[in-house]
Amino acid sequence: MVDSVAVTHKEDLDAEPAKYQVHFPVDQDRLNQPEDGIDESEDEDCIGSDSSDDSDEEESTLVSIAPESSAVQRAPMIPQVAKKKRIVKVVKNPHGKYVNYEANLLRDRALKLLGYGWTFKDIERKLDIPTSTMSDHYKRYRTRGGNTAPIKQKGSKLSKISQDGSKFLVKTVLEKENMATLQQRVRAYYTQFQIILQPSTICCHLVKKCEITIKRAHLYPELCTDDDTKDMRKEFVEKYIQTRIAKYRENCVFIDEASFAASMRRNYRWSPKGEVTHIKVPKLRTQSKTIIAAISHIGIVDVCVKTTKGGTRTRDFVQFLECVMDELDEQGLSNQHWNLIYDNAPIHTATHIGERITERGYNFIRLPQYSPFLSLIEEFFSKVKLLFRQVDIQDNEHGISDNTTEDTEDTIMEEAEEEAKKNTAANMATKEVEKRLTNVMSAVTLNDYKQWIKHSTIFFDHCLMREDNL
Repeated sequence: MVDSVAVTHKEDLDAEPAKYQVHFPVDQDRLNQPEDGIDESEDEDCIGSDSSDDSDEEESTLVSIAPESSAVQRAPMIPQVAKKKRIVKVVKNPHGKYVNYEANLLRDRALKLLGYGWTFKDIERKLDIPTSTMSDHYKRYRTRGGNTAPIKQKGSKLSKISQDGSKFLVKTVLEKENMATLQQRVRAYYTQFQIILQPSTICCHLVKKCEITIKRAHLYPELCTDDDTKDMRKEFVEKYIQTRIAKYRENCVFIDEASFAASMRRNYRWSPKGEVTHIKVPKLRTQSKTIIAAISHIGIVDVCVKTTKGGTRTRDFVQFLECVMDELDEQGLSNQHWNLIYDNAPIHTATHIGERITERGYNFIRLPQYSPFLSLIEEFFSKVKLLFRQVDIQDNEHGISDNTTEDTEDTIMEEAEEEAKKNTAANMATKEVEKRLTNVMSAVTLNDYKQWIKHSTIFFDHCLMREDNL
């Protein structure tokens, strides 16, 4: 039991804080609790984690949405129309061909006739000289003491930017401060040469004389041009491309994931001049769907959409790989030196993934980091997303007839209303995304795959030379 309590004032505590410090003994053995029941091995490779209601025990489900037949057979061929030669109509000058009359001719003939009392109309009919030309020369003859020659236009003034100033601007813009504004360039030029320039003067000088323009910049991480990244790209080309282990036109399957939302539309729309245009979507923020796709030089191998909530996990990727290898087995490609190529995302780097691929008779290749240009699947997703925003227009062009009656339209509307009542908003959005994806993927042609292969193979030499900004 405490006999007394010592009261310490705040001033004393601030003056000597070390005197009043209290240390408690700590038992290190009691802090170690090996049986804490925490398992860290389940979802360390999870990317894109979301709400807490996503249970680890929930089974992953992938639904295939790949087109039934080859994209080349389903895609309609668009005929190429030859361009018509443009006919330019030249408007004839009503006054006839322009003639540069000499001042001596006007002075010797026309002015003499004026002195004799001729009118401008009479001189025009006699000498075939326009009245306006005669009038201008006559005015110059009277006001300038008989000098009828036209006034020469003044030449452009010498540039305020000297040769040294031009070199200074080019050096600072391209090497040191390529993100500086024109006002900053004006201050820098004044600091260097004590000459005040207008921002327009600097802009015109850079554009017209130095051929330097300002453009929209694209951001990229510093590791994209890191020495380690360049070495990895060079090693990839030397190990797999030059040794002909990976032949993009023969034995490669490219795999990756991408997300799509039902509200994706084009950012441009036609409207009358002077009016603001709006695009109606079900919701501005809709739940996105993740698709996992595998393509090769012959087209789509398999495409699945992830139906469960949460980000894509390693088990989802492994399940899709099993589906892809099953498709390849049906074609008799097992143990035929086929390669499954994918990037270095965290869900792709588990050791058991490569072991499983090897057991099934295939090879796996991981792309270098920050090197999406070496994979065809990136171009595939770019084309699919472009068509995904236009799929409604394509459906209206190919799937709806202009001869439908009002009764048919009423029936369709009634059926749509009944179906909307039965299904929830989430299911409707999911079905819409799946339907649109299936339609747009069937529009990708075999020529697209050939061009994507050609585009990717261009970068092989650049990787060997360890170039920047690839």
